[in-house]
Amino acid sequence: MAQSRAEDAQFTALQKLLPGRYDNATQVSADARAGAAGAHAAVDLVIVRADADLIGKAVFYVRQSASNNSQRVLSQRVWVLGRAQEVKTKVSHVEQRIYLFKEPQRWLDVTEEPELLQSLLPQDLRQLSGCELLWSKVGGDKAGKDKEKVASDYEAHRKSDSCHPASRSEGLLIEQRFELHGDRLSLIEQQIGPDGLVELSGSDVEPFYRFERRGEN
Repeated sequence: MAQSRAEDAQFTALQKLLPGRYDNATQVSADARAGAAGAHAAVDLVIVRADADLIGKAVFYVRQSASNNSQRVLSQRVWVLGRAQEVKTKVSHVEQRIYLFKEPQRWLDVTEEPELLQSLLPQDLRQLSGCELLWSKVGGDKAGKDKEKVASDYEAHRKSDSCHPASRSEGLLIEQRFELHGDRLSLIEQQIGPDGLVELSGSDVEPFYRFERRGEN
């Protein structure tokens, strides 16, 4: 029962913490000062809660675009949070499933017209099966007057090694790990190649894109 309450709290907290408008301007500036090879691109990230009961109880529209050109959309995703239980351990987790749009152009105006998401149907999406992520809380609860609150530090890791997207997704970058610390959301993406995920290449910079929340939707 205690675990169930903890999972309920985490599930609720993530739904509140994830949505917002983010950018990685601080990281880009640090790369520039360091003169690092393979510096991170400047990216804006928008996460919008979607009222789409046919898809799931906790659905999010996620878009990345170039910071200097909002019309240059780099990716569009749908994240769906739900519950999953390990068969062997019976331990429950918050699971994130990742979907692609079958017709991406239809959804480019969602950030200006979020009501478009009310028409989202299962047949509009293609799931990246085997690429699910499991979220967990890290660290302890805060002391003092915040003691009753659920800590806002979370991590998500790939559920299994069976993330092998079809070759028709070749060239796409998909989320493979997250860290959420208050208003800071960091993620690692891997590229899809003809034989599945391409291993992360060596670089002078860390693999994480580190975003900071700049406002609500």
